[in-house]
Amino acid sequence: MFARPTASAIALFALLAFWTPFFYLTLVVPGLSLEATPPVVQHRIAGLVIEPQVVVAIIALLLAVCGYRMARRPVAR
Repeated sequence: MFARPTASAIALFALLAFWTPFFYLTLVVPGLSLEATPPVVQHRIAGLVIEPQVVVAIIALLLAVCGYRMARRPVAR
């Protein structure tokens, strides 16, 4: 349906649109929290509270960018 570069760009944009709000939404909406339930244990990395879904978002975005870069490479024949 789409050319290979166009399809990979659309896939990357869809993933970015879905996962990036985890990084900025709490800054835009006052009082908003990413926690679904009251925190039992706060996970800290370098003194920052990190929610598990943010770690999943980082991994998903890194994989998406890697996949996009791989799709943009010319095909060796």
